[in-house]
Amino acid sequence: RPEAVIWVYAGPAPDPAADVDGTLYGHGFLSRADRSRLAALLAGPPDALARAPGGFDDARLDEMLWRYKGRNLPEALDAAERARWRAERTARLGAKDVPWRTFDDFDAALAEAAGSPGWTDDEGRRLLGALSAWRDALAAA
Repeated sequence: RPEAVIWVYAGPAPDPAADVDGTLYGHGFLSRADRSRLAALLAGPPDALARAPGGFDDARLDEMLWRYKGRNLPEALDAAERARWRAERTARLGAKDVPWRTFDDFDAALAEAAGSPGWTDDEGRRLLGALSAWRDALAAA
C-alpha cells in the first residue's frame, strides 16, 4: 500500500546537525571514492560491516554507517553500540517538533488510514494491526 509510506518522505529539509541521514538530500551527495568504499562494504558479509574501520572522506558517513547497522544489522553492533542505538532510536522516535517522522506522526497516519477506503476490509485491518503492533514493540524495546 504505497499511500501508507508517503508520510515518511514528506516534510521540511533536515537540519544537518540534527539529521545526518537527511543531509544527503539537502547538503550534497557522496564523493565517488566514498560511494565506492561504501558499496564494497555493503556488498560484503555482515561481519565485515561490523568491523568496518570508517575513515571516509565525508565525515557524515561514519555516523550514517553506524545508523545503517543499527537499522539493518543490529547483530553487527557490540553491546555499547546496541545501547547507544536503543537510546538514539527512542529519542528520535519520541521527539517533538522535529523535521523527521516520529511516533506521533506514525500514530496519526495509522488513525487516518483506519478510516480510509481500502483499509477497512479484513486485509487492511490486519495490516494496520500489524503496523500498530510493530510500533508498540519498537517503543517498548
